[in-house]
Amino acid sequence: MRVHFKAKATVVSKETTVEGEIENLSLRGMYLQACTQFKINEEVEVRISLPDVTPERALKTKAVAVRYREGGTGFEFAQMDFDSFFTLQDIIARTSGAPGQVMMEVMKFVNQE
Repeated sequence: MRVHFKAKATVVSKETTVEGEIENLSLRGMYLQACTQFKINEEVEVRISLPDVTPERALKTKAVAVRYREGGTGFEFAQMDFDSFFTLQDIIARTSGAPGQVMMEVMKFVNQE
């Protein structure tokens, strides 16, 4: 399940640090609008700021650039701590309005690992 989600994100690669805005989000990845192009298969660190959440939280993950189109890059999440995964699941469940479906995806995802 992919949801439209607007939030600021910072992506750090070996060569650069880029700030952009997330356009959409799923349990497996995100699309970031930013003018910098990342190389396909480039490994990065992502920090998504969630200022509207109380207490303020941030989602942190490693990711890999998987696609590029004019104005943005698609990233697949590669490694994430439990708190960040729980935060991501919560965001998608609330934004989608289908928490049951998100929970089924979480269970599928966990059982694959």
